Amino acid sequence: MKFVKLIRAVIKSTISRLLSIHICLSGAILLPLNMNYAQVDNPHTTTGQVVLSSGKRLSYRVEMGRIPIRDGGSDEIRANMFFVAYRVTSELPRPVVFIWNGGPGSSSSLLHLQSIGPRLINTSGAVTENPDTVLGSADVVFVDAVGTGFSRLSKPNFANQFYQMRGDVASFTEFVRVWRLLYGADQSPIYVAGESWGAFRADSVALGLERRGMKVDGIVAISGRPGLRNGWFDTTLRALRTVQQSVAAQYHGKLSPDLPKDPATLQKVVYDWVKSTYVPALEHIDSLSDAQRDAITQQLSKYIGLPVREIDHVTLMVYPRQFLEGLLRGEGEVLDGNDMTKTTKSAPKENIQVVEYYLRHDLGYVTGLAYIQTGHDLNGFSPDGGPVRNPGDLWDYQKGFFSFDVRPGDLDKQNELQLARGEPPRGQETPDSADAMAIDSQLRLFIATGLYDPRTTCASSAEIVNRQDPVLRPRIETHCYQGGHMFYLYSGARRQFSDDLQKFIVGNTTH
Repeated sequence: MKFVKLIRAVIKSTISRLLSIHICLSGAILLPLNMNYAQVDNPHTTTGQVVLSSGKRLSYRVEMGRIPIRDGGSDEIRANMFFVAYRVTSELPRPVVFIWNGGPGSSSSLLHLQSIGPRLINTSGAVTENPDTVLGSADVVFVDAVGTGFSRLSKPNFANQFYQMRGDVASFTEFVRVWRLLYGADQSPIYVAGESWGAFRADSVALGLERRGMKVDGIVAISGRPGLRNGWFDTTLRALRTVQQSVAAQYHGKLSPDLPKDPATLQKVVYDWVKSTYVPALEHIDSLSDAQRDAITQQLSKYIGLPVREIDHVTLMVYPRQFLEGLLRGEGEVLDGNDMTKTTKSAPKENIQVVEYYLRHDLGYVTGLAYIQTGHDLNGFSPDGGPVRNPGDLWDYQKGFFSFDVRPGDLDKQNELQLARGEPPRGQETPDSADAMAIDSQLRLFIATGLYDPRTTCASSAEIVNRQDPVLRPRIETHCYQGGHMFYLYSGARRQFSDDLQKFIVGNTTH
C-alpha cells in the first residue's frame, strides 16, 4: 500500500512540474498544453519582468528554440532557424513584431539587446532592463538568419539554397508562417522589421506572406531600403547625401563659420542648394564649362568640409567611402562606416560574449553550438581547421531580385564598383513593399533612418517617399533619428524610436 502511495505521489509531483512549465507567476497559461514541441528543435521557456518607462511593471515569458525549415514537398529539414520570443499573456491576440538584422550574414544580436527588446546591454557591458522596450504594445520575436547565431544548415550542401537573396527571403517567410502556427499566434496582427540588408528582407517577406494570403499589418525598414518604386541610387538620391555629410562635417568642426550653427537650418540650406543647383548640374554634367565645375566644387567643398582637391572635378560626386576617408585625413582619422560622429578608432564594438552569456545563463538556453556573428572570431568544427565561414563569406549575389536586365559578369563589376564606393550591392531596389501594399490596402510602412548614417540618409528616404503615388504616401511614415546606422545605440533615439513604433503599431492595429 505504501508503495502504491509512493508511486501516486511521484506521478502527481511530475505532473505538477510539467504543468508549471506552462503557467506563469500569475497562474495564466503560457502556451496551449497540446503544443507539439516535437516540431521545434531544442525548445525552452522561461519568464521575466521589466519596468517600462511609464513606471508599469510588466511580466513576460521568453520562448526560445529553432524552427525547422523543411522542404516544401517533403519532410526533409533543410535548416533550423533560432529565435528568441518575448510575449505577454493577453486575452486578445497581441501584435507580433518579427525582427532581424541584415548583413547579409549578421545575427539578430544587436537589435535583440540594444533596441526594442526588454533587455539591454548598457555602457558598462552588463545586461539590464530596457524601459524603452515595445513589449508594452506588442510581442517581439528576434530571428537569426541561417548560418548566424544558433541557426544552422542541416547539411553543408544546402548552403547555395540559403546564402542568396531568394532562398534567404523564402526561409524567413517560411519561419514566420510556421512560428505563428506552432506558437498559437495565427490570429495576431503581424509586423515584419529589419535593419540594413534586413530591411530589404522585411520588404520581400511581407510581399511573400501577402501572396500566400497571410495578412501583414506593417513593414518596418530600419536604416535600409524601403522597397518602394524609384528608390535606387540615381543622381538625385546620391546628391542628397550631401545633406547628411554636411551635418557630419559640422559635428567635427569642419565647416565654414558663416554657415548656420543649427543642424536643422543647415540641412535646409544644403538641401535647397542640392535641389536647385547641384542636381541640375549633375544631370547636365557633360555640358558644364570649367568655370561652372569650379563653382560647384567650391560650394560642395564649403558644405561638406572636404578640400576642393578631394572632389573629383570630372564626376563632381563625393561617394560615402571618399567622404569617410577624406574628412579627417589631416588628423589621421577615418570616419566610422556606421556612424559619422565616430571614427574607426572610437566606434563601439559589439560584445558577443555578453550576448552568449545572456542566452546561455540568464535565459538558460542549453546548446553546444557557438553563437556566430559577423566580425567576431567564429568557433566550432571546420573540416580544414580554418575559421568557420558564415553566410557573408559565401553569399551569392547573382540569385537576386533584379528590376533591371543584367548579365552575371556585368553584375560582378557593378557590385565591385558599388562596394568600393561604400554603397550596397545591387538587387535590393525591387519595389516589394509597394507591391505588398498594392495587394493589401491596409498595409503600412514605417521608415527609420539615422541622421549620421553614411549609407542610408534621411533626405534620400524622404525623397523616395515623395516619388510615390499620392494614394500610397499617406500609408508611409518616415522618421529621422539622432545617431548612425544603428541609431538605437543612442538612448534618446532608442526611446523616440520605441515610442514612434508603438504608436505606429497601436494606431495601425486599431484601424
